Amino acid sequence: MESRRIYEGLMRCENGAADLYLDLSTRFSDRADISWFWVEIAMEDKQQAGLLHHCLEEQVFAEELPTLEEITSVQNRLEKLRAKLAGSAPNLDDAFAMAIQLTASQAEHMCQRLTAPISSPLHLVRKKFELSKQTHAHKLKEAARRFGASSEITSQLDELV
Repeated sequence: MESRRIYEGLMRCENGAADLYLDLSTRFSDRADISWFWVEIAMEDKQQAGLLHHCLEEQVFAEELPTLEEITSVQNRLEKLRAKLAGSAPNLDDAFAMAIQLTASQAEHMCQRLTAPISSPLHLVRKKFELSKQTHAHKLKEAARRFGASSEITSQLDELV
């Protein structure tokens, strides 16, 4: 039962993070390149949530699970970021700062651990591998440089990678 709660909680976090990134994409609709970047990050989180859902449906659980406290910490961080975004018009640095906070929560690493036992079907194994090749931190770092984020943001991303 504990496994299900952890997988369900992290799945909600991944879907919530995707929603936050999709919200960011609409905030940057005047810059298609930036907007599409946030859409891509959101779709990766949706795919991670899908892999977690598969694990739940097939009862393929990792042996080493994060704690409920770790999941709750990610959920709380996500709620704070949603509230912050709801009441603001973020600039580029604000958007990257929010993404840094989400990435620092280690949810992506938890997802990789929890989906590691997936061994079939082949298309899910491929997706799991594809999602593990380059982390959000690496993508954020490249995008921050490409889109001209401040040196403070790029320095924070250097520390994450």
